[in-house]
Amino acid sequence: DLMYSMLVNRWHDNVAFMFNEEKRMDAKKDRLNFIEGFIDSYPSIYLDLKQDELAGFFELLLTHGKDEDYYNRELRKYSINRSDDNFWQVYDWFQNRYNESDKLNAGLFDLNRYYPIAH
Repeated sequence: DLMYSMLVNRWHDNVAFMFNEEKRMDAKKDRLNFIEGFIDSYPSIYLDLKQDELAGFFELLLTHGKDEDYYNRELRKYSINRSDDNFWQVYDWFQNRYNESDKLNAGLFDLNRYYPIAH
């Protein structure tokens, strides 16, 4: 099994102000990086994909920001929701991989920023 972190870099024209952030963002300049392994201990969402699902998943990523209902509905095909029966089993899999990959620095994942939708 392979494990990658997906890092979203959102473009801001200006970061000097705390409020009205959406007015200073430019989605056309956003970037998405896939990094092998773990990059932090604050997962936003766990995804579980098979190799034959990758093309559909990447197509879905290209629709982000166009139709939020469609995007969220389709994302559920790949994501592990907090309300899923197997959530903790998946969490344990990632936690064990993290512990093995960075024995010195690994700690428990902080789920406070985890994707909130639980339908």
